[in-house]
Amino acid sequence: MKNSESVNYYNTAQILKNNGDFSSALEALESALRISPDFFEARVNCSEANRILGNTAQAIENMNVALTLKPDFFEGHNAIGLLYHSISSFDHAIGHFKKAVSINPEFAEAFYNLGNCHRDTENFDESIAGFKAAIALNPHFFQAIANCGEAMQITGMIDQAEEYFKKALDINPSSDIVISNLLLTQNYNPGYSQLQLFENHKKYAALIAHRNDKFPPILKKMCTADKKLRIGYVSGDFRNHPASYFLTPLFSYCNHEDFRIYCYSNTQVPDAKTVFFRDRSDSWNSIRDMTDREAAEKIRKDGIDILVDLCGHSADNRLGIFCFKPSPVQVTYLGYPNSTGLTVMDYRLTDNICDPEGQQSFYTEALRYLPHCFCNYAPQERIQASSEPPVKRNNFITFGSTHTLARLNNQVLDLWANILERIPSSRLRIVRNTLKGNAAKRIRDRFIGQGITADRISLVHDIPPNAHLDIYTEIDVLLDTFPWSGHTSACEALFMGVPVISLHGERYAGNMVNSVLSNIGLPEYIAQSKEEYILKAERAATDSSSLIDLRSTLRRKMLESPLCDSKTFVKNIESAYRSMWEAYCNAL
Repeated sequence: MKNSESVNYYNTAQILKNNGDFSSALEALESALRISPDFFEARVNCSEANRILGNTAQAIENMNVALTLKPDFFEGHNAIGLLYHSISSFDHAIGHFKKAVSINPEFAEAFYNLGNCHRDTENFDESIAGFKAAIALNPHFFQAIANCGEAMQITGMIDQAEEYFKKALDINPSSDIVISNLLLTQNYNPGYSQLQLFENHKKYAALIAHRNDKFPPILKKMCTADKKLRIGYVSGDFRNHPASYFLTPLFSYCNHEDFRIYCYSNTQVPDAKTVFFRDRSDSWNSIRDMTDREAAEKIRKDGIDILVDLCGHSADNRLGIFCFKPSPVQVTYLGYPNSTGLTVMDYRLTDNICDPEGQQSFYTEALRYLPHCFCNYAPQERIQASSEPPVKRNNFITFGSTHTLARLNNQVLDLWANILERIPSSRLRIVRNTLKGNAAKRIRDRFIGQGITADRISLVHDIPPNAHLDIYTEIDVLLDTFPWSGHTSACEALFMGVPVISLHGERYAGNMVNSVLSNIGLPEYIAQSKEEYILKAERAATDSSSLIDLRSTLRRKMLESPLCDSKTFVKNIESAYRSMWEAYCNAL
């Protein structure tokens, strides 16, 4: 019920809201509700005003009251679902989204929101179904198409993911996120040659670059070769993320007498590892809520000499910032196994195993070679490796994979099936948190189709929190993937005493593990062909004594290798920075 006084307050609130004064509007709405608690429209608007002002609990409370007054208010179920989603109350959110679409089966937005909620709870089959339902109702629903592509990529459906990303770009050709997702996905696909990938990177990167005009060049008088250099790192991975294993040394052993470290963080959810990076930088800046131009202007104002991209086209990148050329020297490193395709990116750090002679023609960046390995591994956990491989207690060899599912293309699965066929007693254990539903079925069906019985394949998705390294206690030998090798998985496996069989690659992505194996003194685990890959797996299966020996010595071998020599590695990086700067100054 409502009376004239409460209606007057409500009307006043509408005027205030239209003027952007949500605090005063909320006060007027609360006055209306004190007089007429069952005033439905006031309840809905009160919920919305609280949401805008960040009062999530009050927003939920008011919408719940509104829904008791009008249970079939499907827009309200969608709105409260979004509120619950924002506080990670996923069961409540999903319940309300489902209620919204049951009341109105043509409500595309609620199907989209349902897809997002299932994605965030790693129920990817339901997520894809939600996105597809939204797209069926609205074929031009850009964000639903883009998000559906992301969910498909995560579950290993790389061909379908690429199709959806291309559909999204047909609608919005200027989406940096979709462009990067498309290029990222193409790296997983063995159907693309290195040249095709390079051409695609140049083509799509040009769509990012053309929107941003470069800033004027730095004045020559500001360039002195021996100055204390300001190094800026741009990343979305300043958090508990695989990349942090390899970023840690740069911050732990930085020479602060000659270098000043600035961080520009695009990290979505900071955590304890974020604090580590923040505390070891000279200047910490969150750019999550900045536009590319705003961030670039901040970087220019900070006087950064060398700006380093740590993401490439991977998630949470900010390559658009680099298009403004806010620093004299720009470098891409570590986070992406290919060229950015951007002509404004001056250098790419690599090594001569990942990029042997002749690779420069596949990069827009000049390749700068680091001695030894392209990366340095700093393990975050010191969990004890088991003293013996599982083959000793099982009497059969267990091959393993802990890779992202997008790496498990049909060529990889078929090669692994050939190994299992050649070694009838062997088993394969694939571990990944996303390995469930249709994703697991795809992999299981592929092996069965190759004549491998299901009992020889163990698909594991239930990984205990903070215990992921325990996975390797059940694996004798890790099988690497191609054309994108599993660099982080390999480092973790080796650290736990598990050797890795890898295949020589055509490009950087396929050679990362080969670089690691070479630098720790295990080049014999690098195969030059698929047949040799199988032979190395057979040899490992018949030589359990070598596996036992490696289990007890591999960690020490690894820690004493260039791969884990953090101090020397950081000196090499800093030497590269200094030579880049000197080259810039000499060119002026």
